[in-house]
Amino acid sequence: MKVDPLSVETDGLVCDLLMKHIGRPRDLITCRAINLWGNKYRINVYTKHMVEDIESKKITYSCFAKLDKTNLTIINESTS
Repeated sequence: MKVDPLSVETDGLVCDLLMKHIGRPRDLITCRAINLWGNKYRINVYTKHMVEDIESKKITYSCFAKLDKTNLTIINESTS
């Protein structure tokens, strides 16, 4: 059964709070925050990546976080 997210935000408030927490990555393309339920988000940070002289993008940071008003709490994170 497929469950759609409540909302998807690109480069918005949640991403701004994350960038304050982790710093702005070099070669940033975009940040995408997916509201899964309530105040819980999956946040992916995409950066430029070169593969044999071809520019592509990849997720270099991903986390699961909780938003309380203007406070973002990272619950679980992954970097590559």
